[in-house]
Amino acid sequence: MGGHLNQMRWSVVTFKDERHTLLTSDRPIVMTNGIIGPDDHLALPIGPRMLFVATNNVQTENMIRTIDPGILMAQVNDRVASQARKYVYGCDDRQLRFVQNRLGRKWPSTPLETRVPA
Repeated sequence: MGGHLNQMRWSVVTFKDERHTLLTSDRPIVMTNGIIGPDDHLALPIGPRMLFVATNNVQTENMIRTIDPGILMAQVNDRVASQARKYVYGCDDRQLRFVQNRLGRKWPSTPLETRVPA
């Protein structure tokens, strides 16, 4: 898997004028269902206004860059908060209600993991 990640196209999307900032969490990687397919990708917030993106081709990279920045940020923040297990981090508490409404919502259910209340 590491070899494939190294072969992907790496880029950074920078957000400039958005109202909010990116969140991160204890499970911050956002990706498609796998990373091998031509349109598959992964994203990782690397700062309040910077998103690392890895894609398998230039078309997918360009498609991500054409998404309205406010919508892209909201989608990333939704996923980062929803898949978090316990912690979500932001620059301040302006997105606290957003996080409270999503924290742990997409907790995977597997026989190997059980959700323990905080």
